[in-house]
Amino acid sequence: MKTVLVAPKTVSFETGADDFLTTRYMHPLGLISLATYAKQHGHEVTIIDQGVLNLTNEKLVERVKKLDPDVVGIGALSKSISNAKAVAFDLKTWNPNLKIVFGNYMATFSARHMLENYPWLDACVRGEGEVSFKELLDAWDGRRPIEDVTGVSFKAGGRIKDNPDRALIMDLDTLPMPDRSMVSHMFKDEILGIKTEDYKGTSMYFSRGCPYACTFCACRMFTHGTYRVRSVDKFMNELCEVESMGIKRVILVDDNFTLRRKLVIKLCEGIKKEKLDIFFSTEGRVNQSDYTMLREMKLAGVSTLFFGFESGVQRILDYYNKQITPDMSRVAIKHARKAGIDAIIGTFIVGGYDETYEEVNQTINFIKSVDIDFPQLVVARAFPGTPIYNDLVQRKLLDDTKYWEAGVDVIDLPGSFMKRQGLKRLVDERYKGVFFRPAYIARAFYRNFASKFRRGIVNHYLNPKEFRRLPSLFKGAIDVF
Repeated sequence: MKTVLVAPKTVSFETGADDFLTTRYMHPLGLISLATYAKQHGHEVTIIDQGVLNLTNEKLVERVKKLDPDVVGIGALSKSISNAKAVAFDLKTWNPNLKIVFGNYMATFSARHMLENYPWLDACVRGEGEVSFKELLDAWDGRRPIEDVTGVSFKAGGRIKDNPDRALIMDLDTLPMPDRSMVSHMFKDEILGIKTEDYKGTSMYFSRGCPYACTFCACRMFTHGTYRVRSVDKFMNELCEVESMGIKRVILVDDNFTLRRKLVIKLCEGIKKEKLDIFFSTEGRVNQSDYTMLREMKLAGVSTLFFGFESGVQRILDYYNKQITPDMSRVAIKHARKAGIDAIIGTFIVGGYDETYEEVNQTINFIKSVDIDFPQLVVARAFPGTPIYNDLVQRKLLDDTKYWEAGVDVIDLPGSFMKRQGLKRLVDERYKGVFFRPAYIARAFYRNFASKFRRGIVNHYLNPKEFRRLPSLFKGAIDVF
């Protein structure tokens, strides 16, 4: 079937404007994987990335109309659902026979809500989508009964039907290499909306899933706590192809890249053997920060490492079920520094339901006491599908009928210990000081000129046009409201 896959723009929950906190200009790897698999089985698929192409909803609808597809698939997240709905409604109004299907996290956890509330929606693909989406297209093309397609929810005869869940793809090597030629752009890496260098780049994954169960994260629910890896050879084949495309920057989007130490080291040895000239970014857990592994990652080209520190207070870490301590975070930072990682970025969450102002203050003190390059502070939000969301619903503190689409900042729920304005004042008063300490500035200057990767960022900002935008990078780091 002739199909268009759409990656809609994300927007700010507060203002509704384009959201740069979560948007990076990188390839929509999930959609590319779906499209490649469907094409391999005889379907015609086109991908449109609204955010990268900077299309308004009206322009996006015009593009889809010109392609005149039979099916439009949209990857729906809480931050993009407003655009996804608007585009889908306009397309269904234009062609009532057009099949509209949603996928990704929202479609997995809120399929019934969606099908009940969106009259223009025909189906949802739940969980991993490659095989389910291809078989759904087969069903709509008359090749198989839709009732036999596991992992989908759909409308039939005025009723909503939920087919059984699809088993996870245990052998990831059976999936074809993502066909990046389906998207015309190469992403420029961004942090908080600020382009950080001029390297062409893409996204890749080595593994899927995570066995941990952090309460703010839906990954465990999405993948049933199962962790699967690709073979090193398969990954290296794709990586060599990526380099042949002129790509110098790869973001590894694994849910938990550092879980298996020996496998990570083996992969790094393969990258070094090929002498690939690529900078990598990835995420790691602080309780998986063995120095030898981090050093191998650095030697293989890992330039940026994101750690989820979340808090400097043990009680809050326990509430989020992080299974770490502040001391573990300190050790992880020391190991990453010793290993030579160019940029260490830490994420922190404030505004938990029963978190106090003093505990937020302790977290800011922790940030100032550790040697990281860039701290990113976000307000705790309960998203559908996460344990924290389910817990608040069960405790009757959160109304699922009201928040099933976008979730809610828990600080705005009745009974929250802190108030938004009080938290904002505290952050405004204390957080800016993180960036303007003499020790922080001195270290930043030294590292910027000692690192090839960081020199590239500095050279990028010597351009007067980009230099004027630099202050907004630091504003974005603290303007979490």
